[in-house]
Amino acid sequence: MNKRIAFGFLFFGSVLLILGWCAYHSVDGLVAHALTGGSTDAALWFIISGCLAGITGLFGLDPGHPKQF
Repeated sequence: MNKRIAFGFLFFGSVLLILGWCAYHSVDGLVAHALTGGSTDAALWFIISGCLAGITGLFGLDPGHPKQF
């Protein structure tokens, strides 16, 4: 994987994690957590996709990782 693409995945993953964190701690997220005991679907999807994008970026930056899949 190209290093630029890997850095893009890392950046995009961190943005998604920040958006998920903000959605989780928003007023809507706190009300949903108080009423249902869980968080909103949007917050969970932001956090999950941010983690996956970040992990993909980290594997792309690994020098021992093969260049082609």
